Amino acid sequence: MQSSIILTVFFLVIYCASAAKLPNGLKRCPLGDIPCLLDAIQDALVKLKPGNAEFGIPPLDPLPISNMSIVIGGNMQLALTLGNAEISGITNCKMTGLIFDSDNRRIETTGECPYIDINSTYSINGKILMFDVYGSGKSSSQLRRSKGTLKMDMETYTQDNDLFVRYTKGVFDFDAEDCFVRFDNLFDGNSKLSESMNQVLNENCMSILNEVKPVYGAVIGDNVRELANKIFTQVPLKDIYLDD
Repeated sequence: MQSSIILTVFFLVIYCASAAKLPNGLKRCPLGDIPCLLDAIQDALVKLKPGNAEFGIPPLDPLPISNMSIVIGGNMQLALTLGNAEISGITNCKMTGLIFDSDNRRIETTGECPYIDINSTYSINGKILMFDVYGSGKSSSQLRRSKGTLKMDMETYTQDNDLFVRYTKGVFDFDAEDCFVRFDNLFDGNSKLSESMNQVLNENCMSILNEVKPVYGAVIGDNVRELANKIFTQVPLKDIYLDD
């Protein structure tokens, strides 16, 4: 479940890699040159692995994430908070598709990662598969052969005679072939209950992942929208892409 966070960062790199005043060595491309953009993004993943303090880009592998809170209703009543996460595997991700839909003012991006590993602290309270679950401590998770799609709606506006883009909606969807999760210290340290619950979680990992995807997708999509706007509302379109 936690592993979907990394796909968010992957798509943020997509946007950063196309921005105007790039760190040295990163490529810029014409807006419509999809092969060039895909190559530039892949190159940026490698070159930005250690991060870039001047441009506010954190290390990409492992990537630090401060915290993320999710509240899930419906069949699963669950509150989960992750903190102080370190995420490994992003520089092995691959950008697989990029579509500019000018008629509907939308960008759609797709990517895949062979593996994502996450270590973090956690706090959890609620129900999973009709079982009460609570606790806090350290957690780890893995997502194997994951794929994600991000759709971003946009609008343009003029400021100081320059044209800018503002993203109005972000929708994120993802999938994986396999997953694993472990929460230490569940049930306030009751080792027998904790081991039993971790076993149940992993036996049902994929079905749980499918259950929480809509909530994660909504939160992630909105976070990407906000972060993308921090970049694109500061740089006019004429400076983001090369002329065709």
